[in-house]
Amino acid sequence: MNDTIMTIRGWVGGAPRHYPKDPKVTGSRMATTFRVGVTPRYYSRAEGEYQDGMTTWFSVRSYGNLAYNAASSLGKGTPVIVRGKLSTRQWSDKDGVVHNELVIVADSIGVEISAGMANYVRVMRIANPDETDQWRTSPDGQGLATQAERSGDDADDGTPVGVGEADADVARGFGEAGADGVEDGAEADAPGGFGEERADGVEIEADLERDVNEAVA
Repeated sequence: MNDTIMTIRGWVGGAPRHYPKDPKVTGSRMATTFRVGVTPRYYSRAEGEYQDGMTTWFSVRSYGNLAYNAASSLGKGTPVIVRGKLSTRQWSDKDGVVHNELVIVADSIGVEISAGMANYVRVMRIANPDETDQWRTSPDGQGLATQAERSGDDADDGTPVGVGEADADVARGFGEAGADGVEDGAEADAPGGFGEERADGVEIEADLERDVNEAVA
């Protein structure tokens, strides 16, 4: 099998969406999906300063214990490093326009700490994490919990917990790279806001089910 394995470093563009195991579907697995924007930085000799390049958006999918932990750890604006298998998918909107989507099925997800701090908490492995239904996405799409619930009041602005006021701007801006993309246009390129109903009415669960079938095969 020829797979493309890649690692990306960027920002979570919106609240992760979590999907518990469906007991009615054979082979169903717990899944969490979210978008990651990657904005390169380059030095402009003409301007004499570093500038942001064009942001590339990836749809990230995770399963099992990784999905469980990602949904409880990540929120909009979290700087992350993601490793996994890259693939492309196509979908058509209601006008028949074909869109291409970059998808990474993750095997590793980590919080990028060059601009902030993170506290590691070891969790007890759950025998059947896919059967836990308490993690279903809330109606407002905030994943397992809101940022404020996970990280305290400081999480409202996307600043990692433990970062002092002096470092807040750097933490939000990831060294200034891509900050505006996360706040203003994070999911502009997403098909219906990945994890929600797509423009053509196709639910993301169908894609997740295909991933499971491919893994079993």
